[in-house]
Amino acid sequence: MTDVSPQILATAASAAEVAANAGQHHPELAMSDFKIGKPLAVQDAHSVPHYIAVPVLRGLAIFGYFTCNLTGEVTKFTSFCSELSDIDACPLSTVWLNPRSIVETASEFFPALTNVNEMFLSFDDNPDRLAWRLIGQDADGKPMTIFVAGLTAFAAS
Repeated sequence: MTDVSPQILATAASAAEVAANAGQHHPELAMSDFKIGKPLAVQDAHSVPHYIAVPVLRGLAIFGYFTCNLTGEVTKFTSFCSELSDIDACPLSTVWLNPRSIVETASEFFPALTNVNEMFLSFDDNPDRLAWRLIGQDADGKPMTIFVAGLTAFAAS
């Protein structure tokens, strides 16, 4: 596994903040009281970093995220709701960013999941479909890989 350096994560966060303040990728961000969240490396199934997601938060909600390449340059913005005025339609940030909430969601869908040894932000086949990848075991010690995307969870295929 190749880690993304703290410097690159900081560069991504700075680039996302500049892009948001300038209204790049989503003009409403320049006029809102958003907050840039902690940048997260998005890894493939082999734990290799693929890109960086930088959350954009407003109040308790996650409005969307900037995608940055592995040099920290912003490449696009993805929103969970179409406009800032629809912020109530956006998921709570804890649903997407709180490890405990993510594991609880996985356990609700897969009660046999008893032990999570690894958890990282990933995607299921398509890099545009963010999901947390949880690698753990069932009660018999058999390996389980579960994806959690918001308030839903599904088994890896």
